[in-house]
Amino acid sequence: MVNEFVISLEDGVARPTDAQGTGCTPAKWTEDLLQHILTINPELLNVCDHLPIKIDGGSTEVSPDQLYIDELGRLVIVEIKNEEAKLAALAQLLAYSEHYHILPLGELDRGFFKIASRGTRHDVLKNALNQLQIWGNKTLLTTKHNAPNIKSFSNSQPWPSDNKNSLNDFAKLFWGDHAFTITGAPARLVLIAPSFDKYCVELAGYLRKRFVPIELIRANLLSNSKSEIVMHFESILEQNPQIEPTWRAVRQLWQFSNIRNNFSANAWADHLNYASFSFSAQDAPQARFWLTVENHGAILSTVIPDGWCPGTALKNKVRASLLDELPAGFQIKDRVWLRQEFALPQQEKEFLANAQTLATVVRTVLAQHSPRTANKNT
Repeated sequence: MVNEFVISLEDGVARPTDAQGTGCTPAKWTEDLLQHILTINPELLNVCDHLPIKIDGGSTEVSPDQLYIDELGRLVIVEIKNEEAKLAALAQLLAYSEHYHILPLGELDRGFFKIASRGTRHDVLKNALNQLQIWGNKTLLTTKHNAPNIKSFSNSQPWPSDNKNSLNDFAKLFWGDHAFTITGAPARLVLIAPSFDKYCVELAGYLRKRFVPIELIRANLLSNSKSEIVMHFESILEQNPQIEPTWRAVRQLWQFSNIRNNFSANAWADHLNYASFSFSAQDAPQARFWLTVENHGAILSTVIPDGWCPGTALKNKVRASLLDELPAGFQIKDRVWLRQEFALPQQEKEFLANAQTLATVVRTVLAQHSPRTANKNT
């Protein structure tokens, strides 16, 4: 997917255009400049509802160019190159992921509170726009803009108010008790460059097959005949079409205390396919339910674990008891799975309600048939 944007020197906002680079000439740009553009336009990377930890990094061996975190604790790590990206750039991203996957709160706090207060947020955005205007004046030889204007967007991003002691404090205030409660989920890795070495693309593709969520974005800045900045933003390797939609659904389900307080997230470690994400009942980890989202559809499912309920007759009896407690849409699939399919977004409300019911049934009915519980009751 190719996107073209005209970037205003008035406010720094990237607005879609269908010019497709017509009449444009390449402009020389720096990695810092693209960082400033992404800071002003977080929607370009779908991080509007994340907290920024670093937005002008890259100063040390373990400092990515940009780093964001969502309410469950999953990171988005961004590395920017203004020349062809080679294997070394992918190595950087993987190293950053390894360094930050434990969510080192000392480092996250330090980065976050550099931009945490309302006043600092204003200054960060104002500086980003200033740098963009300076570059525009020099590159486009134009001063056709007013003084920096950030009022229209300086309060639109979920950055914190003043007087918070830690990143955790703010996360809990902003997102509630479920903040940062799923740690260790594989970070979303984004590499942005004007071009990519073929080996870089090949390796990124191999890693994606192993559940490493890597995205490659080709970016270039150009100038047009109107002395405007035009940004070319093309996904070479897009967001994973299974992992990312499923993660968005996980973020929705984790808001429900019935799920959050009684289940542990296995993430994709217990996968059935590239889209499946499973949850285990805390008192009986083998009692699980699965969430799958892809192609504008969702599936909820569960199954009697191997080794439970010996004998076909008992298994059939337990499946029947599960179906009695589940919503009417659940059916037996392939003789063992209990599952229901949903069309999204049309059935989103039903999907969320039935996921809560499924969690309750797995915990209160299925988990009671674990060998440990069964032995206690005999």
